[in-house]
Amino acid sequence: MTKRYAVDLSLQASFQKKCLSFLRRLEKHAHFFRENPDDRSIETTGAAYRNMMVTWAQVEHIREAGLNMVDDAPKSPLIVERRSYWFLQAMADQSEFEDACDLLEAQLEDLAKKVLCREAENLWIAGILENIATTFEDDFHLSTMDRK
Repeated sequence: MTKRYAVDLSLQASFQKKCLSFLRRLEKHAHFFRENPDDRSIETTGAAYRNMMVTWAQVEHIREAGLNMVDDAPKSPLIVERRSYWFLQAMADQSEFEDACDLLEAQLEDLAKKVLCREAENLWIAGILENIATTFEDDFHLSTMDRK
């Protein structure tokens, strides 16, 4: 029985790890664009686009880990007791969580296209990335204590 709970808790740990990794990548990209407001060279733009697409792909991993955690949540005493993630508070409906993931993907894909086509200023892109990171951190309840 203890082993089953350990598996359940590993799902939560995996989810947290994926979320924090995603958040760090967003912050790293925002920092790059803020530190290089005038660098719009083809090489830099191409590298930034590729990095943003890797970040975009991470959303699917977050979605999978979150849904796996939701599926297992009734079996895990820690998750049931604390229900620290907003999509676990109403476990009957997972669509809000999936909608949040879809929105993240759409925002990042749109932003990556703007980067590739050099349609936006780097400082504007940095601001959008910071906004996405803040919203993500708030929506997924990632406190500073989790960020080790």
